[in-house]
Amino acid sequence: MVEHHRIGQQFGNYRLERLLGRGGFAEVYIGIHLRLQRPAAIKILHTHLSEQESAAFQREAQIIAGLNHPHIVRVLDFDVQQGIPFLVMDYLPHGTLRQRHPRGERVPLPTVLSYVKEVAQALQYAHEHRLIHRDVKPENMLIGQRGEIVLSDFGIAAIAHNTTSRTAQEAVGTAPYMAPEQIQAQARAASDQYALGVVVYEWLAGERPFEGSFTEIFAKHLMVPPPPLHVKLPTLPKAVEQVIFRVLAKEPGERFSDITAFATALQEAIEDGADRETGDKEAIVSHNPPMPHALLPTTMLKTPSIQTPSVLNTEAVSSSGPTHIQGVHSTRVSVQPSKERPIEAVPEEKKPQSRKVLRRNVIIGAGIGIVAAGAGTAWWFLSPYSLDALIYRGHSWSVTAVAWSPDGKHIASATDAINGIHVWDAATSYHLFTYTGHSKTTDADPPLTSIAWSPDGKRIASGDDKTVHVWDAADGGHPFIYQQEG
Repeated sequence: MVEHHRIGQQFGNYRLERLLGRGGFAEVYIGIHLRLQRPAAIKILHTHLSEQESAAFQREAQIIAGLNHPHIVRVLDFDVQQGIPFLVMDYLPHGTLRQRHPRGERVPLPTVLSYVKEVAQALQYAHEHRLIHRDVKPENMLIGQRGEIVLSDFGIAAIAHNTTSRTAQEAVGTAPYMAPEQIQAQARAASDQYALGVVVYEWLAGERPFEGSFTEIFAKHLMVPPPPLHVKLPTLPKAVEQVIFRVLAKEPGERFSDITAFATALQEAIEDGADRETGDKEAIVSHNPPMPHALLPTTMLKTPSIQTPSVLNTEAVSSSGPTHIQGVHSTRVSVQPSKERPIEAVPEEKKPQSRKVLRRNVIIGAGIGIVAAGAGTAWWFLSPYSLDALIYRGHSWSVTAVAWSPDGKHIASATDAINGIHVWDAATSYHLFTYTGHSKTTDADPPLTSIAWSPDGKRIASGDDKTVHVWDAADGGHPFIYQQEG
């Protein structure tokens, strides 16, 4: 088969014996050292480097090879052979946490905590050395010889992208685990925190917080809060859920100060929840008179079920070089932010920007965003190849409110004039209909400043200063109006 074409070839001092896996930017083989007869994992990047690019690869691989931590896979060697870059890493034959816990499986809370503590140690060490991972996910969490968790592919995606494009810069990572700022190619240490939070959410709930096409996932990362965990896990302590949702905050500055603080907060929340449960049981015993066993309610005879919840968040480091969104089913996405940064550079954390947005400015900004400017509304769609802008020009006045449907297919937008709320196709900008139910008759009347879709996408709510209209999203029909009194 094509993917086996390198078996038997020699890279450095290693002969390739077997293909282990293949991703969007590299393939991994088991290699045997020609003299020592020891196995290693050989990662061969899908690219052919020029002389200048080879030098860049050598510099950046040297940084990764300098990491020395018990929970990070060691890079033993690296080189460029006939223009093909490769890295030699420790071979860990016991698989990954994705293999141990297949998708859909719920993981006990104590087990989740043990994983988080070990992964957090690795990430904290890397962050202190001004490195970010950019692709934290169960597939990159390997099981070591003694059962410890070892993080792999540290910065490998960034190396691959830095050496395959000297002009473009893309968002490195795997879509379901990417922090909002990482989608915008502005990764930072908090982005790794966010990704670990998504992993924890997935382990506890049996599903990731956001699913769908990569476009839908990106939009949800940017704009939609994760579904509450207590709905799926009624026994989850409130403090644990609060920790998880803090680490999954949209703004990097609203997460924990570092990933160690997240792991510590998670542990304290779990211990606090266990103490409360013990206290509740003691209170039942001490404040209720004894009852004959036969008269006890059946709910008191059953052993309480303990489920497992916990989630993390991330810090962010600006992404270096172009990046693929890689996962089991990977989709490449390219964006073009400002200038490139070396992979080792971790920018200082900045205070989160004000959430206030002026009219005519960005309403939702990011890799996928909506911009209201003048009389047009533009939104960016991350295609597999480039950053395309689509502009809706149906309005004749400044746009004052914009809202995206839950399925990502339609957009509703309003202006400060009297021509109503337009609903249009987000992929083509085709105008579907205009809702004209608001009693705005002159330009002096207050503008429409609020639009929101119902969670099921069937209704839209819109408002000005004293009324809220709720109407059918399909055609604007069947409206009812909430009128503020006085």
